[in-house]
Amino acid sequence: LFVQSFLSENNLTLAHYREFFRSPSQLEALSNSIWISAWSVILSALIGIPLAFLFARFDFPGKRVFASLASLPVLLPPLVGVMAFLFLYGESGILNRSLQRWLGRSVPLFSLKGVGAILLVHAYTMYVYFYLFVSAGLKRIDPTLAEAARLLGASRLRTFLAVTLRQLTPALAGASLLTFMTSMASFSAPYIFGGGGRVLALQIYNSKLNGDLKTSMVETV
Repeated sequence: LFVQSFLSENNLTLAHYREFFRSPSQLEALSNSIWISAWSVILSALIGIPLAFLFARFDFPGKRVFASLASLPVLLPPLVGVMAFLFLYGESGILNRSLQRWLGRSVPLFSLKGVGAILLVHAYTMYVYFYLFVSAGLKRIDPTLAEAARLLGASRLRTFLAVTLRQLTPALAGASLLTFMTSMASFSAPYIFGGGGRVLALQIYNSKLNGDLKTSMVETV
C-alpha cells in the first residue's frame, strides 16, 4: 500500500501526495481526525483513569460486578455501540421521545450529531483502554515507593504525580496510543453522527467508492 501510493504507471512520483496536501478538503479531514483523536484520548483518560483507581484502591459492595460492567464496552463491536447511542439519544431515540412527551414539546429537545456526538461515543467506547491498562499497571507498581515518598514529607498530590503516575507511564502511553489510533480508524461514529464533517476514514471510503484508488492509498498512509 505504501509503495503503491508513490507509483503512477510504474513510475515513482509524489504527485498524489502533492494533490493531497494542496486540497483544502483533504487537509480539513486530516486536521479533524487528529483533533477528534486527541480529544478522544483526553476524555477517555478522564473517565478510565479514575475508574481504575476506584476499583483498585477502594472496597465497596458490588465491586466485582461494577468492575466487570466497566469493562463491557471493549466487547461491543463499534457499530453496535453507535447504534445503541442512536436508539437511546438520537432525535427519535428513547430519551428524546420520552422527554418530548413529558414536557409536551413538539420538537426533540436535542440532536445527537456533529463533533460533540462523535466525542461522546468515542469517550464511552474507548475509556475502557485506559481503565484496563491502568488497572493492570496498578497491580504491578511498587507501593513501597509511594510510602517512602510520604515518609520523606511529600504531600499526597506530589506523591501521586511524581511517584504513582511515573510508574504508570508505560500503561498511560500504551492506552493513549491505542485510543488515538482507534479514534483515527473510527468509521461508524463519524458516518452516522458526523453531520457532513470530514474525517480521514470517511475520505478513504468515499475515494474508494469513486474509484480514486491512488488518493485512497495516500489518505490511508
